[in-house]
Amino acid sequence: MKRHRSSHSGLNFWPSFTDAITAIFICVTFFLVVMVIKNYVDLSRLRTLEELVGKIEKDLDELEEFMGGEDVVVEEGTIVMRSDILFSFDESDLDDIPVEGQNRLRRIGQKLKQFIEKKDSKLFSIVVEGHTDSYGEKEYNRSLSLKRAQTVVDYWDQVGFTWENFAIVPVGLGERELVVLTGTKAEQSPNRRIVIRLVPKFSQLIQSLKEQNILLRD
Repeated sequence: MKRHRSSHSGLNFWPSFTDAITAIFICVTFFLVVMVIKNYVDLSRLRTLEELVGKIEKDLDELEEFMGGEDVVVEEGTIVMRSDILFSFDESDLDDIPVEGQNRLRRIGQKLKQFIEKKDSKLFSIVVEGHTDSYGEKEYNRSLSLKRAQTVVDYWDQVGFTWENFAIVPVGLGERELVVLTGTKAEQSPNRRIVIRLVPKFSQLIQSLKEQNILLRD
């Protein structure tokens, strides 16, 4: 009697060597294509970032010329206002600022606003730093310096400046960045200053300031 062989006995469910090589080749090719595309995108982003940084650096270099005529120190996007035209020892209110200081603060705010709008308001934020001397407790000085920065921002709002298109952030650095390390209150007067910085709009900077408790949290 003849025995009937099952029709399924000759089937082979394992891929052949050729099929395996083909699959590996397809996977490697796909991986290489993905890497080429990723590198191209990364390179394009890098070029865009380099162009943006170059534009920002060029704009900041022009700030000193734009602030011409004001008795302030301007360097690399930083404006330093001397203590003798703003706040005396342990002072932080608007009424503590002499009329001359208020007038200069108004002119600087106006020029700064015009400068940013002329360049590109989407690129910059304004950080107003308050500073103190080394007299007193560190936490008190930090709070005092933040009040000084907030007073400047409030004054600009009071005289009608609108900051709708860009952020303006008051921060208090207290005695962290002393110009004069030791001395009498009079000798340390350069420490009691306001520093106004133009900075790129990077959210990481704002978050970092909040985490260090030198910026008021939301």
